[in-house]
Amino acid sequence: NRSNILVIGDGWGSLASLLLGFTSSRVILINLNKTLLMDLLQIQRAFSELNYCYVDDSEGLEIAMRDKSIRLITLTADNYQLLANIPINLAINIASMQEMNYQSIHGYFDVLRRCPSESTYLYSCNRQIKKLPDGSLIDFDNYGWLDLDEDLVFSECPWHQDYYAFMPP
Repeated sequence: NRSNILVIGDGWGSLASLLLGFTSSRVILINLNKTLLMDLLQIQRAFSELNYCYVDDSEGLEIAMRDKSIRLITLTADNYQLLANIPINLAINIASMQEMNYQSIHGYFDVLRRCPSESTYLYSCNRQIKKLPDGSLIDFDNYGWLDLDEDLVFSECPWHQDYYAFMPP
């Protein structure tokens, strides 16, 4: 079976492009409005013949999920609740939950827990603590983990220790 991989907040379509190029999985890409457009522009440059669609309601999502030729389904972050209706085998979040408030993060966790899949895995690579522009602190430990969640790997990611900043390292 082809799996469904959710990419939450891809940067310039980088991860989605890798997944589309190296797996037969269907990729579901969710991002902020303008950023999603940039993701799509980059993905189209790499895969000009790719069959993809944008959905903004549950009916559109159901139609897209039934169409086996669609490899990429896109939706904007304000429609994240639609994800609870589809089976997600793997959700990947790299450095975007650290940019969200707790309400949004908990919303994604709730959706992933409700999706109709036998098992859903979440790969989350974010800073331990991030100070948002409004001064609030987002702590990885408070994302919404439950005691019944199983850690397959839990460690600091070596390639994610460096990031863009206004000051040199």
